[in-house]
Amino acid sequence: MRELILEKRATIIKSMFTRGYQGPILESEIIPAIESFQEHTNLILGIKEEDKLDIDIPSGYNFLRLNNTQSIDLLHSGPFKMFLPVSVDRVMIDLSKVSDILDGLMFGIRINDENFKGTLLEEAVGSNTSILPTKECIAKDNTRKQIEYAFSVEDLLVIVECKLKEMSLGYYKGTKESIDTRTENVVIKSIKQVDEKAAWLTNHPVGRNYDVSRYRYILPIGLSAFKEFIHTKDKKYWLDSRLPRVITFEELRELKENNINTLLGYWNIVETVA
Repeated sequence: MRELILEKRATIIKSMFTRGYQGPILESEIIPAIESFQEHTNLILGIKEEDKLDIDIPSGYNFLRLNNTQSIDLLHSGPFKMFLPVSVDRVMIDLSKVSDILDGLMFGIRINDENFKGTLLEEAVGSNTSILPTKECIAKDNTRKQIEYAFSVEDLLVIVECKLKEMSLGYYKGTKESIDTRTENVVIKSIKQVDEKAAWLTNHPVGRNYDVSRYRYILPIGLSAFKEFIHTKDKKYWLDSRLPRVITFEELRELKENNINTLLGYWNIVETVA
């Protein structure tokens, strides 16, 4: 069964990156075909029998079907839809847009409790725990800061400020308002906040639930799920001439593998108070 699942998954992925489409297919065959994949999907996602949800497949299909050609925006090449009508009773399946559709599915959804970010960040960078309390660092004078993630290389402490914000359609279109808003809320804010936390740690090296007194340097950086547009060449927003201070999960993993000499060559290193 596992081999069959992997074979089916590989076929879909191959279609996404080669032809990118399937069809024309009779529209009446689409929903039965999707239903036939439910068991395989549950196994791939690890959904147990007792946890199965009552999924409204027809509504999901309608959501992913292009029903109004007047909504097509040539500038943005959207909306992204998976099922494209080509005749009265047939559709093309555009697999090349699956990743774009998944990117946009969470747009506009607000999560009240954002305490999940620390755990999500740790899982994304492949580490089990931060070396600092992710809930709250409490200094001896009772001031407090949340350091969302931290790791060390010899006598250098790297602290991370995580900004998880959906990517708006306006940003993809390149509207100035959307770019400015994202720059302010992700790039500028994350750098400002992580710099404040680095300064706080240098002045409070030993607290009630942490001790960073052994570290001589602190490197404060920002993290985003997306590659962010950096609006300036000001060194404040860069680690070096090519790598920004607000980086992606993949770049953070690579950063963790650097040796101490490389890390100490980055700009915006903070020397701790002796």
